[in-house]
Amino acid sequence: MGVSVLLGWSTNAVIGQVFPTMVSYLHITGTYATFFVINAVMSYLTWRFLPNTSGRSLEELEESFSRGDFR
Repeated sequence: MGVSVLLGWSTNAVIGQVFPTMVSYLHITGTYATFFVINAVMSYLTWRFLPNTSGRSLEELEESFSRGDFR
């Protein structure tokens, strides 16, 4: 949990520092288009590589993960 909070705040700090520079070079449309592309790629990677755990109990997840079956 601590690592995820650290990464979230670190990402927030980087975006806060980079955003004004990006707006000055790419203008507002290019800046938001860049963030859109990054989010679209990350959404696809999340959908593609993370397991779907909906409708499964914690016991079922524990069993499948202990077998190395991450799907």
